[in-house]
Amino acid sequence: MGGEALPDELARRIYRQPHRPRLLNLYGPTEDTVYSAWGIGDPASGRAPDIGRPIANSRAYVLDALL
Repeated sequence: MGGEALPDELARRIYRQPHRPRLLNLYGPTEDTVYSAWGIGDPASGRAPDIGRPIANSRAYVLDALL
């Protein structure tokens, strides 16, 4: 999945499919034309994967209002 935030309800619908593929959540900010981070889903949780970890050879920083 990629694009807008992945809602938990959509993740649950995917997890219920009889032949579901692995659910990966890909993230990239609008300014980024490729994905920057990824997370893999856990069907047992019933929740959408978070944006996960940075892709290979990259870094991600979580900043507050003061950077």
